[in-house]
Amino acid sequence: MDQNMILRQLQINKMAFSNTFNSLTIIQEQMERMIRMYVAQVPVIPVEGKKVFMDWANTCKKVQQMSLDIYFHGDEDDQSH
Repeated sequence: MDQNMILRQLQINKMAFSNTFNSLTIIQEQMERMIRMYVAQVPVIPVEGKKVFMDWANTCKKVQQMSLDIYFHGDEDDQSH
């Protein structure tokens, strides 16, 4: 394959990943806001249950950031060689 063709395909793949990741981030943030509002309005959920949700939401954000770091860290390694 031509080097320019490979480079173009890599750029397309990176753009597709970024667009998908951004879309999933928006959906996750929107769902988190909806659940926060629901949890705040339902009196039968104990404080411990609310804390579990907050911990879960924070874990999701950390894993999401780790995934992004791994993706771009691998990209930096490829460019340095």
